[in-house]
Amino acid sequence: MDRFDATLRTETIALVDRLAVDRHALALSRIELFSATLHRLLVENGERYDALVTAGTSGLYMQALARATYRLLAIEPPPTICLPIVRFAEGGALFDNTSLAAEVCRQLGEKRRLERVLFVDDEIRRGTVAHACFDLLLRSDCVDAGKGIVCTIVAENHFFEWHWDQPGIAVRYLAPARLLYGLQHNIAHCLPNDLREEARRCVDPKIGHHELMAMVVAGSVKRMRGDTAFFDEAPARLVASRIPDFQARRERFLLDFEGWVQSGVRKYRDGEIRFRF
Repeated sequence: MDRFDATLRTETIALVDRLAVDRHALALSRIELFSATLHRLLVENGERYDALVTAGTSGLYMQALARATYRLLAIEPPPTICLPIVRFAEGGALFDNTSLAAEVCRQLGEKRRLERVLFVDDEIRRGTVAHACFDLLLRSDCVDAGKGIVCTIVAENHFFEWHWDQPGIAVRYLAPARLLYGLQHNIAHCLPNDLREEARRCVDPKIGHHELMAMVVAGSVKRMRGDTAFFDEAPARLVASRIPDFQARRERFLLDFEGWVQSGVRKYRDGEIRFRF
């Protein structure tokens, strides 16, 4: 980041604070843009994938968003692979996620070959998580080493760059939206404030809003036990047990969630959402 970019970042964050950006409205916009992007890929371009790949806590709710879009487009979704990827070890070195390689084919359920996959996340910058996932795909026995694999990435652009030298991987990228300085995990702000704060009080006042989103939507969140990452259902069960009407409120939220996805599909069909590239 040079001094010009640093100045822009500082001024933009200050502007966002002054404007009191409606994070819920921003979340709905990002959901619409994401579902519109998938409409573009699946309907307009007619693309099909052998697997839907996601990772981490954000991957838990992004897979739900992607699968809802498939459902509303009346297209059979591919099998989903969701991995508890860890980015970095202590000291800043890349974390060794190779122990998760067996999860790839296990989650696919049946023996199949992967040639084209769709990787989705709420945002992407360095692509560390995507790189780790693609490495695990190559390490599994589900990819033909002679053919390699084409990986299409859909995620909000946070100055994304792909600098990984990864033979056997061809990367394509589509950005539903771009970075707004100082605002991360935008889609997770679609969770109603009252439900989010009640859930937060049940588990940890410092827990991230994207973790709460994952608990409500997917019933789990990524956690570490020693050097092993896993998806933990215990916090979500605790929330469900402590909020008396949790299931009813969750179901109402998921209906709203699907409505926002449908809105993005409709707006793209009607030309209200357009992409420059």
